[in-house]
Amino acid sequence: MSTLYITDLDGTLLNKQSAVSEHSAKIINQLIDQGALFSVATARSAASAMEKLSDIHFHLPVALMNGVLMFDTHTHTYTHHIAIDNVNAATVMDVMDKYGQTAYVFTFAQNQLYANYKCFSTQFQQKFCDERKSSGLKKFEMVDTFQSLLGVRDVIFFSMTGTYEQLLPICDELKTVTQGLNILMYKDFVEGIWFLEIFDASASKASALRYLKQYSGASEAVCFGDNYNDVDMMHTADRSYAVANAVDAAKQAATAVIGYNYNDAVAEFIREDYKKADIK
Repeated sequence: MSTLYITDLDGTLLNKQSAVSEHSAKIINQLIDQGALFSVATARSAASAMEKLSDIHFHLPVALMNGVLMFDTHTHTYTHHIAIDNVNAATVMDVMDKYGQTAYVFTFAQNQLYANYKCFSTQFQQKFCDERKSSGLKKFEMVDTFQSLLGVRDVIFFSMTGTYEQLLPICDELKTVTQGLNILMYKDFVEGIWFLEIFDASASKASALRYLKQYSGASEAVCFGDNYNDVDMMHTADRSYAVANAVDAAKQAATAVIGYNYNDAVAEFIREDYKKADIK
């Protein structure tokens, strides 16, 4: 029996310094060299994810932006993307305008990812741009209106940041006036910051897990997570494990709870689990 191991990044594989520790990277690379099937499913885009994963020698594609994009780490090309229909995209843009909410609107065309914005309302948004604009894996582009993007490129993802009080009414209204979208609101690891993310309902970490399981030919899929956006993947996997620092919803969805992210819990678990499978 072959097992696919797929993990979230922030709060799960990554430690308190938001990095893959040298110890975890060494374990995972040794297992990949031995034939283990390993990938990640993250809310991050390629620019920020690959910076964190540069020490891992992937053989499989990785799932980005909650399953909206599949990325080949060897060719640095996208093998699959899922777009939001223009009616839904326009509705989301109108609701953002109503509340005066800024966002990154991610669009896709000709194997290029664009991060479109109108202005920066927080230092967090400015920092996000400054840290990633030189990577080449996505282009940052300022626009006068988000509506100008419709029909020009595929709109694939909305990412809003703010306080809980700012984002909750937007989240509630979008759930009322749109159909066929995933609308996720969750607390970031940065204190006081919340995310509101919108993408097509056919994209998810769960669908990414199914895709990678079929792609790899694995007979079993095992996943790891810590946050609300990991729960659907955890329900879909054959086995799922929450790190000890996970939110209660992830712990309740998991097969079991393992150690803390900052103690290399994911890599250590995979090593022991793979060893048991090898013995069998």
